[in-house]
Amino acid sequence: MKKSQKIIKTVITYVFYAAVFLLFFAPIYWVTITSFKDPGDMFVYPPQWYIPNPTLDHYKKVLFQTMMPIGFRNSLFIGFTTVLVAGILSALAAYGFSRYRFKANQPLMLFLIITKMLPASVLIVPLYVMMNNFRMLDTFQGLIGVYISINIPFSVWILKSFFDAIPADLDEAAYIDGCSTVGTFLKVLLPLTVPGIVAVSVITFFSCWNEFIIALTLTSRTAIQPMSIGLYTFMTEQGVQWGPITCATAIAIFIPAVLFLIFQRYFIAGMTSGAVKG
Repeated sequence: MKKSQKIIKTVITYVFYAAVFLLFFAPIYWVTITSFKDPGDMFVYPPQWYIPNPTLDHYKKVLFQTMMPIGFRNSLFIGFTTVLVAGILSALAAYGFSRYRFKANQPLMLFLIITKMLPASVLIVPLYVMMNNFRMLDTFQGLIGVYISINIPFSVWILKSFFDAIPADLDEAAYIDGCSTVGTFLKVLLPLTVPGIVAVSVITFFSCWNEFIIALTLTSRTAIQPMSIGLYTFMTEQGVQWGPITCATAIAIFIPAVLFLIFQRYFIAGMTSGAVKG
């Protein structure tokens, strides 16, 4: 009886996993196959879960007749620049909060996480006014600066847990060997926090890649706008251009998916370690 119960429990568990997988995978699969369909095959009933007449016309249109390549380029530039600058600043801040004790340590950490909880709708007007006063609307500097400030709080919290888990004895040993504070940080502590740095870098990149509201508010020129705004242009007064929008969406899913597969080992290690150490 116990063996049969164990088998039933195992079957139910795998059925549940399969259902969750299908729930998340089905929309991606549908978008992908739709991007290869003829316009006449997109709205047939019942829906076809295969591609009867494959075509690359939508991809040709998106890649060679629209501004989406510029949007993808902008998103990659904005994402990687934000990851680089936010990563450096977050690592330095996390090191400071972890290794130096001062009265405002805990209040500042609490303030950082509170700022992360604020919804984008609350920040839109102040950000627009500030960027307008600094004449940084429609600039990469303005948009990247906003994304950096938004992503730093969470990154500091994650990285601080990694620095806290590193024994202070390593710092003292490095000082005895002649390392300066900067040398200890770069040569001893930073290599030990690589999983955490990769984890926050992936999260930061995805945050920039998927963001829409702030980019829509702070930019109006196609030369500056990221991919998320480009997708919005396929929704016109005449209707949604389903072929191009599904094609562009498939590409938008593919790029971060490839990056995640490349860094997934470090990302998983970083997030699980951060959960345990925090």
